[in-house]
Amino acid sequence: MKIKNTIHGLFSRKREIEKKIEELQNACRHNKQVVKFVTLNEKDRQANVRWVCEECEKTLKIPSEKEIKTFISK
Repeated sequence: MKIKNTIHGLFSRKREIEKKIEELQNACRHNKQVVKFVTLNEKDRQANVRWVCEECEKTLKIPSEKEIKTFISK
């Protein structure tokens, strides 16, 4: 039973943290945006190129093909 309670507590804290992150990201103005590799799905661990706010780390949009080529050539 102790394991179940520990896991329940951890999931509860995880939800609280994710909610706080979402609140901070929604309040951010995203003034500094960069193109970089991000993991969209933790289970797949597949990296994708995306525009990301450098301040809050929120994934914002998909870069154009030209932007991807510029990013990769660096």
